[in-house]
Amino acid sequence: MPPIPLLTVLQFTLPLLMGKPRVLLQLLQQVLLKLMMVYQWVLKRVLSLGQLKHMDQ
Repeated sequence: MPPIPLLTVLQFTLPLLMGKPRVLLQLLQQVLLKLMMVYQWVLKRVLSLGQLKHMDQ
């Protein structure tokens, strides 16, 4: 899953900020969920790498 560029996110959200707060809230929710998923994935990768390093020693 490629990371979403901040500029495209801003281009999406700025018009929504002017008009439709409910749609904006749903969009923010989706973005936050994606960020959480990426964060958890990175965390798992870092932890598994740390365990591998401990096994080598």
